Amino acid sequence: MKLAILFSSALLVTPTFFSSCKKKEKEIAKPDIATFIFNDFSDKLALENLTNISAKSDILYNTINDLAANFNESNIGKAQSDWRNLRNEWEQSESFLFGPVSTQGLDPAIDTWPVNRNDLDSLLASKVVFSDSYMQNIQESLKGFHP
Repeated sequence: MKLAILFSSALLVTPTFFSSCKKKEKEIAKPDIATFIFNDFSDKLALENLTNISAKSDILYNTINDLAANFNESNIGKAQSDWRNLRNEWEQSESFLFGPVSTQGLDPAIDTWPVNRNDLDSLLASKVVFSDSYMQNIQESLKGFHP
C-alpha cells in the first residue's frame, strides 16, 4: 500500500513521467506540396526533356549541313534517323504544352498536320532559296516537323 501511495505521489509531482517514456516523434519539415510538385516536374521532367530537344536539334542541324555538303544515301539515312530522334523528344514534350510552347504558338508552328503535299512538292521543285526570311514568311503547313 505504501508503495502504491508513493508511486501515485510521484505521478502527481511529475506529470511528464509517462510522456517522457514515449518515443518522441521526429518532426519533419514538410514542403508545400505544390512547390514540391512544381520543382520535381521542372527539374526531373521538363528541363531534361527540353535539354534533350536542344541537343538533338543541334545534332540534326549538323547532320543536315553534312547532307547538303555531301548528298548521299548514308547521309540521308543519318538525317532521317536524327529527325526521328528529335521528333521522339518533341512528342514527349507534348504532355506538358504550356508556357512559351503554348503562349507563343510554337506547337502549331512546329507540329503542323496534315501536310499539304501538293504545295510542298511544288515548293521543293521551285528554284527558291530557303533563306531564314523566306521560311519565316511561308505558311505553317509548309514547314515544321512533318513537311
